[in-house]
Amino acid sequence: MDIPLYFYAAFKDMDRLAPGSDKSTLKAIDYIDFNKDSQLTILDIGCGVGASTLLLVCSTPSFSNSLVDYFKNSTIEAIDLFPHYLKVLDEKIVDNDLDNRVYTCQMDMNDLDYPNCEFDIVFSEASAYIMGFAKALKSWKRVLKQNGYLVVSELSWIQKPSKESKKFWKTHYSEIDTIENKIALIKDEGYEFIDYFILPKSDFEDYYANLESNLRTLDDNDFKKDFKKEIEVYGNNSGDYSYVYYIMKKEVRQ
Repeated sequence: MDIPLYFYAAFKDMDRLAPGSDKSTLKAIDYIDFNKDSQLTILDIGCGVGASTLLLVCSTPSFSNSLVDYFKNSTIEAIDLFPHYLKVLDEKIVDNDLDNRVYTCQMDMNDLDYPNCEFDIVFSEASAYIMGFAKALKSWKRVLKQNGYLVVSELSWIQKPSKESKKFWKTHYSEIDTIENKIALIKDEGYEFIDYFILPKSDFEDYYANLESNLRTLDDNDFKKDFKKEIEVYGNNSGDYSYVYYIMKKEVRQ
């Protein structure tokens, strides 16, 4: 699968390729009830340029001057389909002296090339939609150890949506659904549901401000039109939907 060069230009120099923030990522990590000093194996799916990857392995978030001491003895596999983004992450790994614990790999999330029960934690921010939330829950469970954590952020309705929101997302992501229905899917797949939280609006506002700034420098085409429509729809309907972090565990077999 090739990504149009326009997308690389649209997201040029952006730390995140979807709504989110260091604060939100760290909040999600806080739900993981493992000893942070344990030697864990972690998989970051759809890592992009590695914003979440670095926070999972002891990095300094942009809002703090202190080191965040998460999973300092763990190893992380960070995967993405697009080598351009992995190259950016590789440079960050070297700059932070993490090349002995963090490894990148170009891989399709639909076909994870790992053994069964390989990871203590599977983490995925704003990327499960690529294959669909239901399929991701089913597929990624295979590589998760018993009692391992799956943490996924997923686009969800947070109130009854407007006609404009429903029309846009019916075309762009038909699996968008209510939080209650997402939780039901999690339980139906056999996970122990732990909790959820909704991204703050500021995460969307910062992301779209950066994206819109990049778009101003680019020629008009269908991609730009689609991006601008997405920004417009959110601006008109910001209370309708958000990314929601869902935290769950793979239950022990009886």
